[in-house]
Amino acid sequence: LRLLAKAFLKADGDPYEPPKIFKKALVDRLPDLPERYLATAKAILDVSDRLALFRMLEGTAAALTVAGWLIARYEQLKRGRGFLDFNDLITRTVSLLSRPDAGPWVQFKLDQGIDHILLDEAQDTSPDQWEVVKKLTEEFFAGLGQREAVTRTVFAVGDEKQSIYSFQGAAPDSFAESRQLFAGRVRDAEAAFANLKLTWSFRSSDDVLAAVDRVFAEPGVRRGISHDPDPLSHKAIRNDAPGYVEVWPSVGAEMVEEPDDWTLPVNHASAPAVRVAEHVATTIQTWLKQGEVTEGKGRKLTAGDILVLVRKRDRFVHALSRSLKNRQI
Repeated sequence: LRLLAKAFLKADGDPYEPPKIFKKALVDRLPDLPERYLATAKAILDVSDRLALFRMLEGTAAALTVAGWLIARYEQLKRGRGFLDFNDLITRTVSLLSRPDAGPWVQFKLDQGIDHILLDEAQDTSPDQWEVVKKLTEEFFAGLGQREAVTRTVFAVGDEKQSIYSFQGAAPDSFAESRQLFAGRVRDAEAAFANLKLTWSFRSSDDVLAAVDRVFAEPGVRRGISHDPDPLSHKAIRNDAPGYVEVWPSVGAEMVEEPDDWTLPVNHASAPAVRVAEHVATTIQTWLKQGEVTEGKGRKLTAGDILVLVRKRDRFVHALSRSLKNRQI
């Protein structure tokens, strides 16, 4: 299959354009040759994709087997030493509060000492953590608590768009669902419920915020980050701060032909992370060489004025560091 792909496909994996590889005289004698070539190329691509899926399945099964053994061993070691990890504390608390024989008694004892619950970064709260909060506040708005003379409150602040702890079980959906649940409880108790939106930004400028709002103006796009049906509207406290947004074309992966000899180096310069890093480094170099002026400060830009924000420290960070060092920046 590799030999067929090498013969029928370009280095990037796409078929050749028939007019560029077949001479007119040949096509005149075999009119269906381009069509047959494209059909064969498609068959090769389909089989290659199918084999890639099987290899992925095989690798995933192997990884799950190893992970299953590691998790079982980890649980065994915890039990043997009497340890609890962070997740155990949450799940066991939920289990305790949900037990019909012990849960009500625990809630009764806790109910005497809890008047207010504050949740910060609520978008990163997991469903189990929300369940703990719901159990602890069951009597807050029922009029049956031990502190009836005290106004009891639940305060949660968060931003669904900033949820970054999904690997720990964080579920932004739970934030919206819990807000609706508590709103119903509070209103049923004829108490005041406030759903406040914090639209003022102390960090950014109007230009940047306007660009963000424009990206998520479409309801279909906005649903990917928020359950709020209303359009996003951000305002900058620093309304006179300069700002500029430039969108670059996306960079996709390119197929790199690896040599059969494993001792030969593989050219990774075409990797997306490397190409983007080179683009960023070249742009910064151009700014510095041309004496770009910093808006709002009236002086030339220096390397110390530039900050590159990344989602995580992956290969792009290393590629960018290398590209900047190669340019003496």
